[in-house]
Amino acid sequence: MDWIQAYSGDEVFHGKFKIYAEKMGYVKYSPLTTYYNTGDHFTYFRVPINKNWKDGTDICVQALLDGTHDDGTACETVEK
Repeated sequence: MDWIQAYSGDEVFHGKFKIYAEKMGYVKYSPLTTYYNTGDHFTYFRVPINKNWKDGTDICVQALLDGTHDDGTACETVEK
């Protein structure tokens, strides 16, 4: 895995994304902006990661509505 990409689940989302892996001490925030998820316009936040993370590492993306309010979290576990 070379990167993680976060998309809005709504057509329009004003906020920022937090991408993190607690076991690896990794945290990145996207800029506070408006993200779109429509047929004509897609925006996302992509971060490079170390593709050698340990098996079993949980990587999560948290959507922060208006930059502060939790609007949901999705996680994936690294499996080699």
